[in-house]
Amino acid sequence: GEIAGSGYSSTEELIRRDQAELSINYVAPAQYTPQPEVEFGFPQTCYCGGEPLLATSYTKKRSRKKILHM
Repeated sequence: GEIAGSGYSSTEELIRRDQAELSINYVAPAQYTPQPEVEFGFPQTCYCGGEPLLATSYTKKRSRKKILHM
């Protein structure tokens, strides 16, 4: 609502506060450097910094399918 004659809007004030808070708490998205690829096109290093786990999946339809756990 607006206070008569003051030009003050509580909605505008809330928007201003939210925008100020967002600018303070804004964190730039992580930038990942390109990783060299290995056989099958899987990365050598996980984006989290750990080593990816390459395993073989066995199902009734497709046996020995390579999967990557990160």
